[in-house]
Amino acid sequence: MQYRVLESFHRKITTEEIFLRSAFLGCSSVEIDRIENHLNTQLPLGLREFLSICGRKWKGAYVLHSLQGTLSESRPYEILEKSIKRSKEDQGIKDLNVSEIVIIWFEEHLGDYHWSFYMKNDNEENPMIYSIYYEEFNEAPVPFTDYVEQKLETATKYAVNPHLPDYLRFQRLIEFVDPKRVIKLSINSLELVQRIDELFGLCSNVEEVVINLHSSITIEEIRIPKLKQLRELRISENLSTLERVGKFYSAEKSIRQRHIEILAR
Repeated sequence: MQYRVLESFHRKITTEEIFLRSAFLGCSSVEIDRIENHLNTQLPLGLREFLSICGRKWKGAYVLHSLQGTLSESRPYEILEKSIKRSKEDQGIKDLNVSEIVIIWFEEHLGDYHWSFYMKNDNEENPMIYSIYYEEFNEAPVPFTDYVEQKLETATKYAVNPHLPDYLRFQRLIEFVDPKRVIKLSINSLELVQRIDELFGLCSNVEEVVINLHSSITIEEIRIPKLKQLRELRISENLSTLERVGKFYSAEKSIRQRHIEILAR
């Protein structure tokens, strides 16, 4: 399929090969037509293209996980109506009419709500996207193409530089990210340290490793396998004793001979 509005977005996700194909699942033309019938409005070309690329599913950090689902929900509109009613004049959303918008992203976080939407009277193929955070407009609106590419940029940053609190998070990551494209690993659990051979076997192009364990965690020794690209190794302060007594060492001579940077808490 040829993409006119989202050509750049589609090219990036297919040629950069950071994300696996399993990260994206598009909607059929029939499903897109059903969404338009549900909304009783014709979707801009940019949104139709996005739905066909990854409207059912987009896996990653801070992305539009299911635009199809969001466009079919009524709850985001109901919550926004309540927020508008209790908002103050200087917050800028008092005059917003929810019947005149189409919400494309909705998030609930620690009791606060965030929305992104476009105006139904925006007849452009690439509509302007407005965002509301904490019952206020968030900066100036941006074209839909810029909006999704910003999402992609953020998702890519977290994909190649994942913070791993546990092994389950790592398992979920490699379900949709090519582990060979990971360049920095932030390891934050004893289980991950104990399975570091497995992590390095999959993430074989890692350039930087950070091991930051809670001060209450005790460990007898840590062995860092050899990695061709490894350039920097940082460990939390409570592991520095291991480094001094030679029970924390790397198979990489350049790392061992230079130094292991200690992360002061």
